[in-house]
Amino acid sequence: MADILKVVYAKLLLVCFNHACTFSKNLQFCFVFYHLFW
Repeated sequence: MADILKVVYAKLLLVCFNHACTFSKNLQFCFVFYHLFW
């Protein structure tokens, strides 16, 4: 179960950083998200 969640979070992180490349304002949120769920 935990492994599945890590995969989901990893995919969300990839999407998040992908968007952060376009919208730098989201970068801070991505770091917060990363620290909360990784």
